[in-house]
Order: sequence, then C-alpha cells, then structure tokens
Amino acid sequence: MRLVVYGRPGCCLCEKAEDIARRLEREYAFETEVVDITGDPVLYARYREVIPVVTLDGTEIARGRVGFAGMRGALARAAGAARP
Repeated sequence: MRLVVYGRPGCCLCEKAEDIARRLEREYAFETEVVDITGDPVLYARYREVIPVVTLDGTEIARGRVGFAGMRGALARAAGAARP
C-alpha cells in the first residue's frame, strides 16, 4: 500500500496527518510519502483549500481535519479488501 499526505510546510493539520500516518505504519504495511503542494502548481490549485489530503493507493481517504480513528478505519478496510 502507498499512502501519500499532500500538504504544505508550516501547516499544523498537515503535520498532524503525517504524524498519524507514521504511527499507523507500524500496524499496516505501507510507507508514508509527504508531498509539498507548493512545489507543484497543479497540486496547489487542486488542494490548497482542503489540505491535508491523504490518499491510499491513489484513492482519497481523508482531508482537512484528519483523525487517528478515521485513518485507521480506512487502512483496515483497504487491507481487508486486499486479502483474497
């Protein structure tokens, strides 16, 4: 699984989402990638008003105020769907 946190430097909500993702890496098999939207005009236009945005394998699972329980639930659902 690939988890991406889209945000910008100095954003406290983005830092919280990244922290939650890093804590959940221990439970689920994924690595967190943090993408600074300010370095890409397309991403900045798409996400500037709603950061952080968290995607899992390309599908948005959270935005704005990201919570531990919500992100954990999304990861659990994705992990369950990936099993045969």
